[in-house]
Amino acid sequence: MLSLKRYWYLMSFMFGFFMAFTLFYASNGSVISFLSPFFQQNETTVFHRIINGARLFLIDETNKKIASGLLELSSGVSTEELNTLLNKELPGAPKGNWETIAEITPRKTENPITELQKEKFAGLPAKTLNSGKNPMIPVTNKPSTNLTTAASNDKNKRIVFVYQTHNRESWLSVTPPTKLTKSVEHPTKNMTLIGKKLAEALSNKGIGTTVNTDDFYQNLLDQGKSYVDSYEESLKAIQAAKKENKNLKYFFDLHRDDKPREKTTVTINGKVYARIFFVVGASSKHSDKNKEFAEELHTIMESKYPGLSRGIIDKGEDGGDGEYNQSVSPNSILLEIGGIENSIKEGYNSVEAFSEVFEEYLSKEH
Repeated sequence: MLSLKRYWYLMSFMFGFFMAFTLFYASNGSVISFLSPFFQQNETTVFHRIINGARLFLIDETNKKIASGLLELSSGVSTEELNTLLNKELPGAPKGNWETIAEITPRKTENPITELQKEKFAGLPAKTLNSGKNPMIPVTNKPSTNLTTAASNDKNKRIVFVYQTHNRESWLSVTPPTKLTKSVEHPTKNMTLIGKKLAEALSNKGIGTTVNTDDFYQNLLDQGKSYVDSYEESLKAIQAAKKENKNLKYFFDLHRDDKPREKTTVTINGKVYARIFFVVGASSKHSDKNKEFAEELHTIMESKYPGLSRGIIDKGEDGGDGEYNQSVSPNSILLEIGGIENSIKEGYNSVEAFSEVFEEYLSKEH
């Protein structure tokens, strides 16, 4: 004997079917009109008429939707989600759409705005990406964890600090420009490699060198800061390195220019080099001393590798940062090594040559 609940389901289904069948006869678009006599001579029995009417009704897509809706309204069973029938018949079955319940939690995707920021945010005003915090990055005394120490000189002292403020600057031979700003950058194949090569070349000559490999670009992203805050970020690394090692005296910040190849490339004795441009911060407190330092390096370079140097330029705040962290030492200089159309190999050749120039510079009394 049917339970009361199952009896209700059965009666609801029959009522829904009956209502759907009645609507079929009443619809103007149906094959059989409601106004036609219920008993036709060409229909043998009422039973046959019901069967044929139901068949014709279910063929029509519009009527199928009406019937499905009435069935779901009256019985709670959806013809498109058969698990709703199982929900009613299986004890303890979960309610709702089983597919949704069984679905694996989707992976967390990044905010598209964050993605756009990661492509490049150079050129934006300094506070555009600021998250409401103090725009000044405090200098930390914690030593950087990304320091590579080259072999020391004969006095076992590290006197040179190499770093890359715009560390992700790269080359067209490595990566295409980013979509938004057309800048050429790469997370790993970038100026950090050139810095490591310079430290290696200096260490091979017995000049104690530390090279910083911090990803300053990523640090800025993590703090919600703008690209123009890069020098404030690299200053933290300089200050930490100076506190850890009191012997540091010379500071080289390596960059890559954006000028075309004809201006940034030279061939000397059959070897191709990325030309080196000396940049002096006119606003630093040691600007005069740093300019003398650059001029002497330029003179030695011209004697050993004619044409390798592109010369020396003073940059104030109107033409750039103006400071370039060069107040940290009277022996601090920014080196633009080649341009976007040079190769990593050409950059390696240049820092090898520069290590010879610097070795000769140290051989003199200063």
